[in-house]
Amino acid sequence: MAKINKYMAIGTKEVIDPPFGLYEVMDNAEFVNNAASTGGPGMPVGSWHRNSCGIFVLAKSAGTIVKNMLCSATSDGTNEGILNVLIVATSVGTGNLGSKEITLSTAPTDPATGAKDELVGGRLIVYVGTGLGDNYIITGNSAWTSATADLTVSVTPALLTALDATSGLYITKNAYRDVVVTPTTGLCPVGFACAASTTTQWFWMQVSGLTPCILDEAITSSQTVIEAIPGTSVAGSLEAKDATKEGPIVGQFPLFHDDTSAVSPADVAHSFVFASLGYRG
Repeated sequence: MAKINKYMAIGTKEVIDPPFGLYEVMDNAEFVNNAASTGGPGMPVGSWHRNSCGIFVLAKSAGTIVKNMLCSATSDGTNEGILNVLIVATSVGTGNLGSKEITLSTAPTDPATGAKDELVGGRLIVYVGTGLGDNYIITGNSAWTSATADLTVSVTPALLTALDATSGLYITKNAYRDVVVTPTTGLCPVGFACAASTTTQWFWMQVSGLTPCILDEAITSSQTVIEAIPGTSVAGSLEAKDATKEGPIVGQFPLFHDDTSAVSPADVAHSFVFASLGYRG
């Protein structure tokens, strides 16, 4: 069994001795405890491991992932590639000061259904009305089955403000649950895949340190620092940022790669990047 430190954040754990290799995948969900409320000894999605190479985060795949590809949080279905945000109408049921539960009178509509504890490790913030700016870590949730069903969310710390009908909420899922290959448009990159994986498999992503990556262009600039952004031609790849390119900065290139051969999903150039995605736990 993995050696695990105390919770550094509710819903995530630091894993000292990973039960499966950083360059392997795991498809046995029994080893993974996605809900902190069950009290099991497993590893919730978003658990992390540190060594001399950098920081690695446990993620669950929602599609086919190629080794070294840049991965993204799942889209919310409307805002392509943005961290999955459930927008709740400004109608909150109970949310008393000091309580650790919020019961919403209107459940999210995108998606209109969700499983128990699906939101564990996610975040909640009051974006309008009473309690404006208060934010919490999600430690559990009830299942919701339709757009009209109530949804109860457990949070920590206890509510700082008593919520009322004016309090509108944004709820985000765990950034490392159901990740996909970073698209060439609409991005929320979360890490580089250490191994190839398929849907519902658990795998490690590297988020800091010298990290293998995939390029969609030759890197030949003589700049002292070359910032890396997601590629615009090949999903999950990187390219150099310049005056004509926009995108989230995910790291810096430590060396040049002047291979000018065609770069495509079938024939890509692999190199290294100093990843600077940070840890979103």
